Amino acid sequence: MPKSLFQLFFSIHQLSIDVALGAAAVLFGLSTALRIHIPWYFYVLLINGTFLIYWVDHIQDSKQTVLVQAGSRHAIFKVYRRVFYIAIACLVLGNALLVYLFLSIQNILLGSVLLLVLLAYLRFHRTLKRIIALEKEILIAFLYTCSTGFAACIVFTSSFVSDWLVFAFLLLSVFCSCIQNVFSLARIESQQDAQWGIRNISHLLGATRIKVLQELLLCLQALICITFLVLFPHLSLLVFSLLLLMVATINYALPYFYVQAIHPSYRWLGDGAFLLLFLCGL
Repeated sequence: MPKSLFQLFFSIHQLSIDVALGAAAVLFGLSTALRIHIPWYFYVLLINGTFLIYWVDHIQDSKQTVLVQAGSRHAIFKVYRRVFYIAIACLVLGNALLVYLFLSIQNILLGSVLLLVLLAYLRFHRTLKRIIALEKEILIAFLYTCSTGFAACIVFTSSFVSDWLVFAFLLLSVFCSCIQNVFSLARIESQQDAQWGIRNISHLLGATRIKVLQELLLCLQALICITFLVLFPHLSLLVFSLLLLMVATINYALPYFYVQAIHPSYRWLGDGAFLLLFLCGL
């Protein structure tokens, strides 16, 4: 890979730009699958919110000496901590302005619940009791799904139970793809995290059990695709669910190509795979 291209991908990932765009791709895919219009400000709120969560988390991690390796993301956030604090303040003010201008009181209250859960995660996830449902990887996938599905849930209006069932199936498939991503990263980084004394769900369940869970989740997503094909034969639903299955498959395959966390490209591929959901608009 040319050095300039490597630096570009490296910078995009270090700043979590790929994750933020991936979240926007999920929201775009949901809007296309459900055939609803998501206003532009929801995309801005989601992208800004993704930056906020990841940047605050990276700043917290940068306080752990063991994680601050030369050229690492944590080193960048430690050196430029003040710059990121200013950027975070600007994002908070920007999101607050958008909320004030465009969201109703009811939507603000619903969003506040999600915001409080996210803040609680950022504050306490490193010290939570080791219960499987409270493991970092599970929480990340759950909060990512809730955040990307929030705007779609607000805009989506239907009085039919079947339509909400479809919406639930879509969110379940999004959650499964997110779980594939964090589980594969946990498997790849298991040895490194053990050396650094970092919690990793593979240490709790074991790599073999996680692999089995990933395979079961792939089967579940395939079943969702078949359900859409048979019971809800709309092309937009099938395309979105198939693309999510493709994203999940890419993430599931990563540990077979990256046995250890030596080169950061496994994260580029895992997070970048969600950008495939922009293909829903073709």
